[in-house]
Amino acid sequence: MLRLLFAAILLLTPAAAQRFGQLTRTYLGLSEDQNSQLREIVEPYSQWTEAQRTRVRQVEGEIQDEALKTPLDPMALGLRYAELESIRRESVDRLADVIRQRRALLTPDQIQRLEVLEEARRLGDTVEDANCEHLLQIADPSNTCGVIYVSLSTPATPATPPVPIPESAFPPDPTAPLRQYLELTREQSVAYLQNVQTLGAREREIKCQISRSEGEAADALAASPLSPARIGFAKADSIAARRKIDTLYQEAVNLNSSLLTPSQLSRLRVLEGAQALADAATLAQRYALLLPWRSSSNSAYVVAIIRDPLPFFCAIPAPTSSAPNQ
Repeated sequence: MLRLLFAAILLLTPAAAQRFGQLTRTYLGLSEDQNSQLREIVEPYSQWTEAQRTRVRQVEGEIQDEALKTPLDPMALGLRYAELESIRRESVDRLADVIRQRRALLTPDQIQRLEVLEEARRLGDTVEDANCEHLLQIADPSNTCGVIYVSLSTPATPATPPVPIPESAFPPDPTAPLRQYLELTREQSVAYLQNVQTLGAREREIKCQISRSEGEAADALAASPLSPARIGFAKADSIAARRKIDTLYQEAVNLNSSLLTPSQLSRLRVLEGAQALADAATLAQRYALLLPWRSSSNSAYVVAIIRDPLPFFCAIPAPTSSAPNQ
């Protein structure tokens, strides 16, 4: 939310203020003197927000560091989240004051025109709905529901017919490539499926716990006055739950790996190596060093799984770090 607010604040920088004059001068009838005063009013606020952006980045880094510690320190987390929320609230107050000062420079006629813009903003969703219901006159053919879009640009290269993909390229069983590559027995496949189902059920329970903790944190961040302890304990609970998911997946990896034979484990190590090189392989294709994978032969199953992860691959995910997803 704080980043979204700062993104909106960019509209009030001096350069944006010039664009504001260019876009609305005719509609509001702003004079050069008014535009100059509008820029002067926003300059101190722009300087303040720039300093706050730097501090926000620092605090976010500190939160990341705290989230990696064991044990977690709820108060340290809470103090930093409370500081971010305090900055956001002060931004809202300062922005409201800037708007009040800028509006004071407008004449009654300009205020009336500005209120028309505010009403149009409130009706934005209704306007879009009426446009798609074909009730409004066409103002912009390129952005009107129901108007057929055609490209009149000249193609850079002649169009080539699409290459037909044989049905054999889409195996009916999405787990078949992995099963065949590892040469899993039926008993192993059944065991993996049961483990995946158990994993999914336990993961859903933990995610519900995360959702509750994040809800409690959101309530604490909306309260006045802010309570760093309340915020911190809620965030700490959320981080601890995310660590449980990491542990859960590591346990699943250990359990599923124990079902493999030495030969299958060797093949799994090949998959791990391919997974580590997946980003490099993608870049190599982008820079025309590798051809895109199209083969459906057994020898290419490793690349196929990396390029298009299969649902069954959840049974043997790569070990993840304990860093929480922020």
